[in-house]
Amino acid sequence: MASRPKSTPKVRPHDVQVPASPKSVPPGGNHRRSVPKGVERTAQVLVHQAGSVPRAKKAIDAAAEMERHHEFREDQLAVRLGYPARQELLAASKPIEDESGVAWWATRTAEGSWIVWNEQTVKSAKHATLDEAKQSLAEEQADNKPRTSNEPAAGTAFPEGFNG
Repeated sequence: MASRPKSTPKVRPHDVQVPASPKSVPPGGNHRRSVPKGVERTAQVLVHQAGSVPRAKKAIDAAAEMERHHEFREDQLAVRLGYPARQELLAASKPIEDESGVAWWATRTAEGSWIVWNEQTVKSAKHATLDEAKQSLAEEQADNKPRTSNEPAAGTAFPEGFNG
């Protein structure tokens, strides 16, 4: 008995073509990264340090809000120091801390001197080197009682009438 060749199924025009379902990836498996690898790793560390995803998200939201809050003043300071905008000012700045842990920036001006500033305060003194700028923070703390917050020292805050 001769065998008949198998017929190929006919596809009707109204049949829906269903694509093959993708194979599921187990937790922790490879997946496409939407952010650079280093940023993803930093986020994982933040989640572990915060203790939970919601706490980590809250910390990120707070940090993002702080970034937006001071942009206008930092743009004005950038122009005053000879930079076109805040991004260039921050790129030319070095982050430093005083002895009590308060965050500051040391920025090289167009004339080549260094100034020290943070979100609330701009120190009027100019320094020849970055090391001198760092030392000025240490000397100020030795002269004054230690401050544990970012409160500006008297006479050094942005003046209310400051317009860049």
